Amino acid sequence: MAVLKKYNTGTSAWEAVAVGSVGPAGATYNSTTTDATTARTLALTDADSLILFSSTSAITVTVPTYASVAIAVGQGLSLVAYGGGQITVASAVGVTLRYTNTLRSRTQYSILTLIKIDTNEWLVTGDTAAY
Repeated sequence: MAVLKKYNTGTSAWEAVAVGSVGPAGATYNSTTTDATTARTLALTDADSLILFSSTSAITVTVPTYASVAIAVGQGLSLVAYGGGQITVASAVGVTLRYTNTLRSRTQYSILTLIKIDTNEWLVTGDTAAY
């Protein structure tokens, strides 16, 4: 299991962060372990979260429609390829993903950030793999 840490500028030291605690800008720190055969669909509890994937195998994260998971416009989340397994973001039918390069994380520790910009439209940005 990954240990998430944050830097405390008051004490000039790194401190462990409890899973489920609220961090800067209201983000909740979540930790998820997955394997190569497990696909994950975002849930309402994933909104405003930092999700660590400790899998060394590829994993797909699907963005559902607003009708099935009512994440509000303006909310977002970040996915971290903590274990080195490549994360691929996929969309449910009816969801549009806007991105530059690809919808895959580039390497271990890459972070992909998803921001909901309309009812069924998301912006995907971050350390993505090249074409």
